[in-house]
Amino acid sequence: MKVCSRCYGLLQNRRRPLLARMFHSLSQGSSFNKHSTHGNINSGITPPKFISQHTISLNPLQNLQKHVSVPILPADKISFSPTEDQIYQGHKLFIPSVTHKIEHLKSAVYEDQLPEHDLPEVAFIGRSNVGKSSLIKAILGEAPEARVRVSKTPGHTKVLNFFTVGKQLCLVDMPGYGFHMPEHYEKSVEGFLSSRKKLSRVIFLVDGTVGVTPTDVTGLNMMEEMSLPYIIVLTKIDKSKPAVLLKNFMSVRKYIDQLPACLQQPFLVSSLTGEGVELLQAFIAHVTGHLDVRTSEEHNH
Repeated sequence: MKVCSRCYGLLQNRRRPLLARMFHSLSQGSSFNKHSTHGNINSGITPPKFISQHTISLNPLQNLQKHVSVPILPADKISFSPTEDQIYQGHKLFIPSVTHKIEHLKSAVYEDQLPEHDLPEVAFIGRSNVGKSSLIKAILGEAPEARVRVSKTPGHTKVLNFFTVGKQLCLVDMPGYGFHMPEHYEKSVEGFLSSRKKLSRVIFLVDGTVGVTPTDVTGLNMMEEMSLPYIIVLTKIDKSKPAVLLKNFMSVRKYIDQLPACLQQPFLVSSLTGEGVELLQAFIAHVTGHLDVRTSEEHNH
């Protein structure tokens, strides 16, 4: 699969400050609007319980693989492959109890408003309407007291929202770039990403129904320039036909080959059905030091 010349040029262009490039491209409106989808986000998401019910797949990649005869992700690219028991252990971290509260900590805009704590952080970033808040709501689905707000309106999240998972870790929902991007986006995002000493991983979301857009390329370039370890997660896989999802997955793989700071293994999730959510929970538990899974990722990051 070839990368279009325009996207390749955006990926390689490192002369201008990254966020300035982002704002310049987004101000034109064409890149985002051309590829945007405006489907409703289900504000009443109630993800299913753990997969012991065997109603959905622990790893949606296995379902996608059934449609082709050659490996869509070579073995040497699969660096995180926990057992079902390990996935369950990671999932349990996100079940609240009297002594393990999962709740909204605070909202912030600027660097001087960020919370002071020693918890490892995992941040979610992506363009507007990619499903960041919906995914966090699914991850924290057994803790309704966390009060993760989602909306049908793209660009609803305007601030940095911090959610603590007991005394173990903190998830950060960041504003989306693109449609209805807040004016303070640059200061908020750059201030957060450049200042947090306990940032364990950034989860970069790509809409599984449309694949990597030029706007996403600019965001990926930002991650590379800041040298932050991150993974790519394709969202909304329940809304995409297998052939389309496979095409977009392979497009992501093509980009990952050019992204040294990115884990070579993309993830697939559906906030609506819960597919892939437990695997992502296990990965978050692992990178924050709460789940021991021996992976080749540890040699790369």
